[in-house]
This record gives sequence, structure tokens and C-alpha cells, in this order.
Amino acid sequence: MAVDDLNHHLIAVGVGEEAATAHCGLRTLVRNMAQLVVSLGILVAADKLVEQAFAAASIKFPSALFAMFCVFALLLFLPPSLANGFMAFFDPATVFIHRWLPLFFVPSLVVLPLAVRDVSPASALKILFITFGGWFASLVVAGYTALSVRRIVKTQLIPAEPMKRPSPFGPLEFWAWAAVFVASFAVAYVSPTALGTTATTCLPFLLASTVFGYILGSRLPSGVKKVLHPIICCALSADLAAVAYGYLSRSGVDAVLGSRLNPQP
Repeated sequence: MAVDDLNHHLIAVGVGEEAATAHCGLRTLVRNMAQLVVSLGILVAADKLVEQAFAAASIKFPSALFAMFCVFALLLFLPPSLANGFMAFFDPATVFIHRWLPLFFVPSLVVLPLAVRDVSPASALKILFITFGGWFASLVVAGYTALSVRRIVKTQLIPAEPMKRPSPFGPLEFWAWAAVFVASFAVAYVSPTALGTTATTCLPFLLASTVFGYILGSRLPSGVKKVLHPIICCALSADLAAVAYGYLSRSGVDAVLGSRLNPQP
């Protein structure tokens, strides 16, 4: 009897510890999500307020750049403890932006086939020369300037502080966006005006294909990423989805890509 009572007691203690651990994990998850929503919301709201203020005052200077200067100055003048606390509070938002930031560069690449179609070969050569020539010149000037400043002030290069990297995309996110793409593509093919207009109905699967391509590109081996960057991968994914839908629906790829520029009919 004593042994049985002891076993029951140990089982009860183990179950209680597991329940407490699960409750603590759930509470931590809710707290982290709340911090992410609040910190990200503050950044977005502050960006919109500064943008509206600059527009109302007819200021041509980039509002986001001014906001960055303000944040940098604030961190310089705050005591170290407050500055560290300030950065820790906004850390979930910065990690979230860092994780999804490449997607903001994709829309212009997706509609690139529409933009370069009317460009003459001579103009294309000029654009390539200016782009790559300017890129090379900027690297040379920046490197020479950095070396000259270091030589003048006699400073030594110190290793950069380790930066928190966003977590990699998991299988759940990969298959979830794949399912969203397949479902939205099927809806657009079966009923092109399911969301009111053809252009609006195409937007969900175009967005899903873009995100799916980015996640797929991020999961590629590092050697492949040197050739096929995740940004290029997600742009190609969206273009291939547009080509497939344009072919199956006989609407043409131009009309599908044009829906990204103008969702209205």
C-alpha cells in the first residue's frame, strides 16, 4: 500500500509539473506575441505619423530617414540601461521586419517583364552600364573612404557585435503557404470574379506564390543561394504563377501581372 501511494504521489507530482510547464509556456507565448504586436504597431504608427507630417509640411526629405536619425539620437542621449531596455522592447519587431524585409523588394521585380518590354537595346545597355558601373564605383569610393578615415584617425577594426538572426522558416510555414497558393489559385481558375473582379481574385494567389517562393528560396542550400538569391526565387515564383494562370485562363500573363499594379478592373 505504501508503495502504491508513493507511486500515485509521484505521478501526481509529474502531471502537476507538466501542467505548470505548459501553462508557463503558453503565458510566455502570449506575452511574446503581445510584445511583437505592440512594438511593431508603434513602429508602423510612428512611421505613418512622420510621413503624414512631412506631407502636410511639403517637406521633400525622406520621412523614414528622419525618423531613423531621431531614434539614433535618442539612443545616444539615453543612459545605457534605458537604451538597452528600449532596444529590448523593440527587438521582436526588428527581428520580424528583418525576417520579412526581402518581400518588400519583390513587387518591382515581379512586374519587371512589363517594364522592360518597351525598352530599346541601346537604352538597356545604358541602364546596365549605369547600374553596374555605379555599383562598382560606389564600392571603390566607400572602401577608399573607409581606409582613409581609419588611417587618419588611427583606429583599429574591431569585430561587430553579434546580431540576433531571425529563426528559419519551418515546415509548417512552408506547407501552409503552399496550401494557400493552391487553394487561391484554384478559386481564381474556377471563378475568376469570386472576389468581385478578376484582378482582385488574382491577388491572393500572387501574394501566396511570392511568399512561398521566398520561403522556398530561404530553405535552399547556402551554395545555391549564392546563385539563386531568395529575392530572385520569390520573384520567379510569382512570375511563374502568373504565366500558369494566364495560360490556363487564356487571359495572358500581361493582364495577370497588371493586376499587381492596378487591382481595380
